[in-house]
Amino acid sequence: MNINNFNTIITKLKTKKPDSIILFALPDQFLNFAKQANSQKMTLPLFGADIMLKSSILKESNKYSKETYAVHGGVDNAFIKKVLNKRKDASYIYEYAMGQTLGYIFTKLNKKKLKDFQNTMSKIDLSSSPITNLVFTENEKFGKHIRNNTRIYSLDDIS
Repeated sequence: MNINNFNTIITKLKTKKPDSIILFALPDQFLNFAKQANSQKMTLPLFGADIMLKSSILKESNKYSKETYAVHGGVDNAFIKKVLNKRKDASYIYEYAMGQTLGYIFTKLNKKKLKDFQNTMSKIDLSSSPITNLVFTENEKFGKHIRNNTRIYSLDDIS
């Protein structure tokens, strides 16, 4: 959906007096929301998804809101700095870190161990992964999977 005018939504939100706003939108929509909220004197902290992990977007949004943050899976600070030195951009940092992690996992799995995948996965040391707090787990809802905690990133984290 291509929505660029958020004034009606912002007017309704103001009556609710939220502490912050979580907005999952494309970067241009996110910035339009921030500008329109600011013009209505609503300068709350804004939270967006990993697509917001581009320093230029966070910088621009911070002109209009108190604070802007991106929420996504936790990535190690040293890995972020390494990527920033190379790419100058942290967008899709989680996906990049997960690719690195999966590559590491695949090097630890060989055909013999694949017969007992769960046992093998539970023994792989994931502490050096660029994804923080990564754990192989299983539950009824999602079955066997790798999970990690989310992280809230500020402009300081990615610039």
